[in-house]
Amino acid sequence: MDPSNFLTHNLLGQAYKATGQVEEANREFQLVVDLQNNVKPQSAGK
Repeated sequence: MDPSNFLTHNLLGQAYKATGQVEEANREFQLVVDLQNNVKPQSAGK
């Protein structure tokens, strides 16, 4: 439901990997990395 949720993409990548769909898994894992790099750190105290 939230395409920017990297945890969901990680789980999807694991499912693809477990079923031998390596290209799809790699695509999802790369998306996880991309999404994590775009996450803005929350400021302390909030």
